[in-house]
Amino acid sequence: ELAQVFPKIRCVCVVGNHGRIRKEKYFKDKQNMSFDYMFYQSCAALLVNQKNIEWHIPQTHWADVNIEGKKFHIVHGDLMKGNGSPIAKLEKEANKIRGVKSAVGDSLDYLVSSHYHSTGKMQIPTGEVILNASMKGTCEYSRALGYHSDPIQILFSVNRKYGKTWSIDINTKHAPDFEPRYKYDFKKGISGQLLNLKVK
Repeated sequence: ELAQVFPKIRCVCVVGNHGRIRKEKYFKDKQNMSFDYMFYQSCAALLVNQKNIEWHIPQTHWADVNIEGKKFHIVHGDLMKGNGSPIAKLEKEANKIRGVKSAVGDSLDYLVSSHYHSTGKMQIPTGEVILNASMKGTCEYSRALGYHSDPIQILFSVNRKYGKTWSIDINTKHAPDFEPRYKYDFKKGISGQLLNLKVK
């Protein structure tokens, strides 16, 4: 539906802990040894004829994206370490990334992450760190960490001169009930049903 409204859509895909194949954390080939990666590639293949959708599926577990001349570094956030709030961890991560980029003559304006199923933001000297929530809201994991969040996604605008200018939290908890567009029977296999999906 978005592709019918906007002339171009760019899907930026990063992998996280939800789709990792092994139980323990790993770094070598994290970007493609992941069900997240397989999902993104499957979506790109299914939408190959949708010419105004551009897929950015990097061979790294992060993505660097230029939006209106501003540099965004996007990560899932599952590799961040340290004590304190998610925003404090994000700020620490932004400092590390700025240092690495500075060493190779690059820079950072915005760091975007998720992972903690909660929202937040903080100004940094070069721009801002942005913590996006999740579409599922609070779950067992976030409750175990002591966090709560409604199912929220952040929509924001980027201006070439001023950078990020405004943002809106879209809370899908308040969305009206609707009939699912696709019917899927969880008792049957997935492969045959994917080939025979009926749009309602």
